[in-house]
Amino acid sequence: MARKTDIGRIENCWNNMRNQRKFSMMKVYNLLIEDDNRVDWYHMMAHNFARPRAKVILWLNTICDMCKEDDEDLDHLMFKCKGTFTIWQEILKWLDMKMDHNIDMAWIKRKSKGKGWPNALLKAATTEVLYGIWMYRNSMIFGNKRSYRDTQCVIRNIIDSIVYRGWMKSKYRNHIVNILM
Repeated sequence: MARKTDIGRIENCWNNMRNQRKFSMMKVYNLLIEDDNRVDWYHMMAHNFARPRAKVILWLNTICDMCKEDDEDLDHLMFKCKGTFTIWQEILKWLDMKMDHNIDMAWIKRKSKGKGWPNALLKAATTEVLYGIWMYRNSMIFGNKRSYRDTQCVIRNIIDSIVYRGWMKSKYRNHIVNILM
């Protein structure tokens, strides 16, 4: 449960952005990643080169609007929802990682710990998959957007983001080239 000081700080930040008529995802992100707000998967946020707006999706939780069968938590979005399973499956295939039938957040945590390039790519891929799924879900609920109209578009957007963001880090370039070939 959030403390009054946390709520006040978040409310002040929100009011400042509203008064300036300029929303900053980075400000929201920085408020969410403070030590007092840690969850058991907080390591997914640290040293993750995914977009800040993609990382914010790690913190959201609601009923799944895609299947209406369960809460929309991380495990459901990535592994249990009938509407999104294919996205995750295709991204792991693109990364040349075998998908276990019992894949879950514990598997992601084990595979993404450490500082090696496969860990960094999996961490970014997981975050971008969540963002892609969230955008896909929103496009289904609020009206189709061109880039998130179907699962194949979502998969292409996720891969494009991983390639683009990873390419900006010179230590990942050779690995991205090998994946693309």
